[in-house]
Amino acid sequence: MKQMLMTAMICGLIVGCKSEADKPTVENAEVKPAAADVKLPYDIGHPATGYWQEGDVNDIAMVLTSLKAWENGDMDGALTAFGDSVQWVMDNFDKKMSHDSLKTFMSGYRNSMKAVNVKMSDFIHTVNKDGSQNWVTFWYKQYNTDMKGHIDSLNCVDDVKIEKGKIVLVDSKASRIPAK
Repeated sequence: MKQMLMTAMICGLIVGCKSEADKPTVENAEVKPAAADVKLPYDIGHPATGYWQEGDVNDIAMVLTSLKAWENGDMDGALTAFGDSVQWVMDNFDKKMSHDSLKTFMSGYRNSMKAVNVKMSDFIHTVNKDGSQNWVTFWYKQYNTDMKGHIDSLNCVDDVKIEKGKIVLVDSKASRIPAK
């Protein structure tokens, strides 16, 4: 028993000891410059770091639930997340719509397709320090099947602004995925 205890102590000493070369020193430690010391080529009106913080996961759930309802063709379910008026921005399109106009807009696009399949890649919810900017951003691939069975695939990034618990702006960017 004493031999086992002594062997365990010696092993612990060997594992616990590091050579001087293994110990971190000021000379070999990575030193990152402070954000204030980095000169950026563009002025954005606020500090480059520390301005945004992570938001509430419930806002992510609200936005993604709305997208899922739209994907499934449930316009009423999709629209519950939207405010009374919504600004929608995408390629060559920028329009503020009432809730009723938004329903017509979203239904028209969705009803032009036999099926939609969304493969979510990632998402993040950010809020600026004073709470005046509340955004959910999500990255996904969207596969649309038109009425003739042709499948079109898109890489999408949507930035969704939330005010008073409702979506008030959608900034949607998409690019077609090249056919193989």
